[in-house]
Amino acid sequence: MRRDLFTKRFKMDLLLDVVRRLRQLREEIPQMIVEVLEDNRTLIEDLNIAQLQRGERVDGSIQDDYSPTSVFKYGKPPGPIRLFDTGAFYRGVTLEIFTRSFQMIGRDIKTDFLERGRFGEVVGLTEDTKFEVIETILTPGLQDKTRNRLLNE
Repeated sequence: MRRDLFTKRFKMDLLLDVVRRLRQLREEIPQMIVEVLEDNRTLIEDLNIAQLQRGERVDGSIQDDYSPTSVFKYGKPPGPIRLFDTGAFYRGVTLEIFTRSFQMIGRDIKTDFLERGRFGEVVGLTEDTKFEVIETILTPGLQDKTRNRLLNE
């Protein structure tokens, strides 16, 4: 009888500890998201640059093709406009992280001019790329951080 009482008490203590850890974890999730995004900043910025290299706008539409003059006279690659000349515009693509969200911003001086003109909104992630960030970066990163916090406390 005494052993059963000890076992029940041990199980209750264990259960209460799990509940305490889960409550603490719930409060830490926003900070964990920020940490995962910070840890993967360059990768997420590179995803936006990959969109630019495909000539893709934030809404998923594709830029017009380079003109024959741009291709033959100025050496631009055939296909959609990629907004690459010196690389400064691409280097200006930056992930800005907030407590409950993130956004891509363009720090290059040409960003506003390009986006207000015929090129449309190009700094930012398409819906497909956002899904990719959630599925391949954010979810696994949060799973790892959750596991570490629950097991190593």
